[in-house]
Amino acid sequence: MFQRPEPIAKLLKNYTRKGKFEQRHKHLAIWREWNDIVGPRMAERAFPLTVRRSVLLVRVVDSVWLNELSLHKPVIMENIHKAVGSKKIKDVRFLWGEEPGANPHCPEPDKSPLQKTTLPPPNPEEISVATEISSKLQDESMRETLRNLILHDLVVSRVQRGDD
Repeated sequence: MFQRPEPIAKLLKNYTRKGKFEQRHKHLAIWREWNDIVGPRMAERAFPLTVRRSVLLVRVVDSVWLNELSLHKPVIMENIHKAVGSKKIKDVRFLWGEEPGANPHCPEPDKSPLQKTTLPPPNPEEISVATEISSKLQDESMRETLRNLILHDLVVSRVQRGDD
């Protein structure tokens, strides 16, 4: 029986909605909604950098705006929790400084390649999930690429959760 191929965009969209992918990456809403979280004036002067151990790090252009943001921290935390849909982010820390490369007197950060970490092999459940999703692609090369991408995401997530 002929099975109609599905577009890869649809497969990826379905994958990101399944399981815990969306839960693991809910904090990405902070970047999407940053303008609404802090307001347009502050968003021009403060930039979310990363989330580390449930703490959002935000780069602020100068000490005046760092102080202003600090005064608004309770409201900002409330807005972050609304954007993320949970209280996963426990704190926000404001760092004073320019964007990397903005100041000609300040050298660029080291751009050496990141050290690779050896990941454990995928388990049978992860292989099954990746194979099921990717099997809907007709092109063998695309099917294998998508399967490997999904497997990598699943294994990294397992390691980050400490399930290994």
